[in-house]
Formats: sequence, structure tokens, C-alpha cells
Amino acid sequence: MARSSPVRPLPRRLADLAEAGGFFALMGLFRLLGLPAASALGGWLGRAIGPLTHEHTLARINLTAAFPEKGRGEIDAILTTMWDNLGRVLAEYPHLEKFRCYEPGGRVEVVGAEHVDAVHAVRPGGLLVSAHFANWEVMPMAATQRGYEGGVIYRAINNPHVNRWIVRQRERHVMPVQVPKGLDGARQLLRLVKKRLYIPILVDQKLGQGGVPVPFFGHPALTTPAAAAIMVKYDFPVFLVHCERHPGPRFRMVVSPRLEIERSGDEMTDMFTALTKMNAYLEERIRERPGEWLWAHNRWGFDPRKKKKRKKKLPAPAQAGGTTGA
Repeated sequence: MARSSPVRPLPRRLADLAEAGGFFALMGLFRLLGLPAASALGGWLGRAIGPLTHEHTLARINLTAAFPEKGRGEIDAILTTMWDNLGRVLAEYPHLEKFRCYEPGGRVEVVGAEHVDAVHAVRPGGLLVSAHFANWEVMPMAATQRGYEGGVIYRAINNPHVNRWIVRQRERHVMPVQVPKGLDGARQLLRLVKKRLYIPILVDQKLGQGGVPVPFFGHPALTTPAAAAIMVKYDFPVFLVHCERHPGPRFRMVVSPRLEIERSGDEMTDMFTALTKMNAYLEERIRERPGEWLWAHNRWGFDPRKKKKRKKKLPAPAQAGGTTGA
């Protein structure tokens, strides 16, 4: 029996409606403007609003930890590019149907699709592993337009009205099957694997419970083991993918050859080896174009707001001699 979602308090529901109203008005404006103008306006809004948020502070902390050699000016430039890109991603949602990945002169250039084609010809199915690069909807969109069936994993947005709209956009223009994170999503993911379908997955966000600490920019980062576990347990092909933004709403997506690891005979060891290779690939791509990655996520747990408050310990009873402690 499916569990029903908890009823949100009335003030929260009213706030959700107000927030959604503003969001849909903005989406309507972006739709009216057309894709190039909408993307440009979104970039401007991102550059204007992003630095006013707490996420800007977190992104600066992350960047400073990842690039200790960079000065404040270099960090500022990366932050500006990041907010510009995020604003553009938002503004491009009402225009996803305009991204054609294999048409000459289209807005998306795909390099390396033949690597997937070659494996598909022998035995179909695979994981397309990437991160929040440029516009991350391009990867699953490219798989769908290539004729590969499957499902894309997504994390629900807190506002239920906005979330439903985003999911509908993805179902219509990105990939028809949307797999939510969570227990039900895990079951659906396993069904896709057993059917030998294609699963685009982003592995660059911090996973708390169940995350595996894997090196990333010189710091341990809790990383989802899902992709590596599927690769090792089911001998499922993995292709590492990255996306680049070129002037305006144009992109270049690059697919690498099938990821290979030397098997040790121990699943846990092999999973860690695969995770390490995945993170190394993502780090290398991010270093090439740091402004196009999502630094505003609490990837390493550096967000000061997330630090757990330690409970104050009661002083130990006084011992003979008047001292306390162990």
C-alpha cells in the first residue's frame, strides 16, 4: 500500500502558491521572448540575483577549497559565469523542444555518440553518467533523440506546483520516463536495468546516508554509489558524458568510450575504483570550464548552516579533590 504524502500546513501551501505564481509568470515571459532573448535575460537575472543569496557564499567556500591557488578576482569571475549559466538554464525550460541534437546547424553538437552505438549493437543498455554541467537536460534529451529508451533520475523540487510543471516539461521534451529519487525510484531504476534500457544519471551531488567518501578536488566527497553498483553487479556499460555551453543557448555534448576498470574479484573494491574514476573525470572537466558547474551545492559538507549543533555535555559530578572530568 502506497504511503500518502503528508499534508503541508496551510501557511506553507499558501507560500507555495505565491511562489509558483511568480515562477509561472516568469516562465510565460521567457516563452514570449523566444529562446535567444530568454536565455540572455535569464543570464542577466542570474548574475543580478545569485550574489545576493546564501548559496553565493557557499559557492565561494567550495571554490576556494577546490582552487586554493586562485585569487579573489578569479573566484569572482567563476561565480559570475556560474550564476549566468544557472539563470540561462532556468530560462531555457520553456523552450526545450527547440534543442535538436543531431540536426546539422542545430543548437546541440553531439560528439562520441558512436561509442554508445557500438555497444548498443552488441547488447543494449547503459548508464550515461554526468554532472550539473551547462544545461544538464541536454544529455537525456540527446539519448531520447538518438532513439534510446530509458528513464532519467531526478530530484523533486520542494514546491509541488513547480515540480509538476518541470516534470511535465521533461516528460514531453527530454525523456518520457522520469524516475524520482527514493525507494520507489530505486525499484523503478532496477527494472530499467533489467530491461537493458538507458539511464542518464548525475552523480555530483552530496549524498548523506549511504554516500561513499570519494576524493573530489582533493577532499572526500560523499558520492552516490548507485552507478558504480549497477556497473559492477550487472556488468552494465557506463559512459561518462559532459556538456559545454557555447555562446547563447548552444551546446556541445561529449560522450567518452565505455568506462573500463580492472576487476579485483571484490565488488566493494571494484565499486570504489569505478567511483574514483567517475569523480576524476568530472573533476577534470570542471577544471576546464569551472563556471559551468553547480558550485552552489553543498558538495563537500562545507555549508556552515548544515553543521550539526553539538549537545552540551553536563559537567561530571565533582570528585574528591574538587576536580571534574574523566
